[in-house]
Order: sequence, then structure tokens, then C-alpha cells
Amino acid sequence: MSHQWKLVGIILCLFFVFSCSEKKEDEIVYVNSVQLFEGFKMKAEYDKILERDLKSEAMQIDSLQTIMEHTTDSMTMYRLRKEYYVADQLFNDKFEKLSGTYTASVTERLDSYIKQYAKENGIKMILSGNNGGVVYIDDAMDVTDELVKFVNNEFDKK
Repeated sequence: MSHQWKLVGIILCLFFVFSCSEKKEDEIVYVNSVQLFEGFKMKAEYDKILERDLKSEAMQIDSLQTIMEHTTDSMTMYRLRKEYYVADQLFNDKFEKLSGTYTASVTERLDSYIKQYAKENGIKMILSGNNGGVVYIDDAMDVTDELVKFVNNEFDKK
């Protein structure tokens, strides 16, 4: 009988050693989010599309700037500056709109891939190495509901 208890004790000790020696630190990792975003192929493709979509406006602005450099007549210069200002404003507005749309699309796709990567690799949390923000967190780690109950209970005590 004591031999069986020794065997059970050894098995329990081995189980404890192996379960504690798992790489728990791998459940929380970090990523350089700037490098990840810049290295994402979809972002590079959208950069090319953005450049192509803005090419005609950029050429128009460059042409106006070249003409202004060679203009000596003050009335013509005044008209060209107004035209340049309008063209530049339209360019910037279009850039902001397209850039925002493309960035949102890239971020959405990247977020879905990050979540997939985390689940496939047993990662519970991914922190951004750039700013310390959370990039992904396993829903099982969310204690929001529990915390809301706790803080409300504490508030009700007062």
C-alpha cells in the first residue's frame, strides 16, 4: 500500500513539474505595431492605389508651382496662387479621405489576422511594443462584467 502512495506521489510531483514548466509567458506577447503595419502587404498595395488615385492632382499642383516660378506678372501670380491653393486643398481633402478609408480597411483586416494568429498559437494577449497598448486580448480574460458588479457593489456600500 505504501508503494502505491509513493507511486501516486511521484506521478503527482511529475504532473506538477510539467504543468508548471509550460511556457506561460508565451500567452502574453508583444508586437512592434508600426513594423507590422508597414510590413503588411495590403498596406503596400493600398499605398500604390493611393499614389495612382492622386497622381493627376499631384501633377496639376506641380504644374501650377512650375508656372508660378516663372511668372512675373502680379495679376497672373495672384490668380495662379488662388488656383494653387484650391488645387492643394482639394488634393489634401482627397488624400485624407482616401487615406482614412484605406487605413481603416487595412487595420480591420490586420486585426482579424492578429486575432486568428493569437487563437492558433494559444496567445491570450498581444501588447504593442511601441506604445504598450493591447492589440488583442482573449475574451476569456475580460473581467469587465465582474468588475462592474464589484464597483457597483462598492458604490452601493457608501
